[in-house]
Amino acid sequence: DADVVFQSCDGVLYKIHRKNLETSAGGFPPSEFDTCGEIVQLTELSSTLDILFQYIYPLPQPDIASSPPEILAEVAEAAEKYQVYPAIYVCKMVIEMSLPENALNVFTYAGRHGYEDLLVKSAFHLIGTPLPEVISVIPRFLVVPWVCLFSSQFQDYYSPR
Repeated sequence: DADVVFQSCDGVLYKIHRKNLETSAGGFPPSEFDTCGEIVQLTELSSTLDILFQYIYPLPQPDIASSPPEILAEVAEAAEKYQVYPAIYVCKMVIEMSLPENALNVFTYAGRHGYEDLLVKSAFHLIGTPLPEVISVIPRFLVVPWVCLFSSQFQDYYSPR
């Protein structure tokens, strides 16, 4: 009795109840928009959507913390894209828990989605990282602030005392 059908980029179909989408996600059209039975194509893999769509329903949530980092990153991006609020919060918490080992990915994620608290926490762990390594992956709007921070750290380290 689901009323909207999504298809992953690798061909898996998901029959979802629109009411659940309305209460748990802001990135899908409201129920006033009828899909007329059409299948809605999504750009994400089924491995991502399998986890993401579990957050749509009032059921026990998946243990995303035990997922491989690349799956976590994909689910986190999809959660942000489709505004699946319960998943956004859980993904952010789990991503933050990966500090300091995963500081560069955390910094990139935080910058892309405007999580200033997470930007600051992860930046602290990146101070010794070579500049080209950081600027090759961070969002463009963070490059200048990062270069300024890097150059001030460089000057502090190498300035005569």
